Amino acid sequence: MKVLQILNSFNQGGSERQAVQLVRLLREDATHEIFVACLNKSGVLRDEITGFDAIPEFRLTSFYNAQFLIQARECAKFIARNKIEIVQTHDFYTNVFGILAAKIAGVKIKIAAKRETENMRSKAQKIIEKQAFRLSKAIVANAEAVKSYLIKEGVKPNKNNVIYNGLDLERLKPSTA
Repeated sequence: MKVLQILNSFNQGGSERQAVQLVRLLREDATHEIFVACLNKSGVLRDEITGFDAIPEFRLTSFYNAQFLIQARECAKFIARNKIEIVQTHDFYTNVFGILAAKIAGVKIKIAAKRETENMRSKAQKIIEKQAFRLSKAIVANAEAVKSYLIKEGVKPNKNNVIYNGLDLERLKPSTA
């Protein structure tokens, strides 16, 4: 299957680190053909992903202007052109943008993510993200507390899946220098 991972950026952060690690491991596994796109190409983690001809950037200035819709349409074209079958997003911004682009492109399997609980989003952001979750086939939470929060917020329990953050054991080995 052709799988698109949409990342916010390659800056050092929890969601970004987990997404980059997932991309690397999926590429090594070679069961699926992996594609990567992002909202912003900058960041120190970019060098950890190799072997891609190009990583398209769909830069946004706001969710509330025409540029958002133009970029979503461009992303949908990329998805359709590459015959992507699964789109997975990793945070609030990629959930809203990527799930919409996947919907426009007609992708059936859309996987969103939630990695935090309360007090992180404004009321408007919660409403927008909830719509992305409604369009998703599944939502990956990184903890039982996040899954419980999603259910409390009205997300159907059967859409919620807990996958705990992973560790790259190679990075934890003591240096020999």
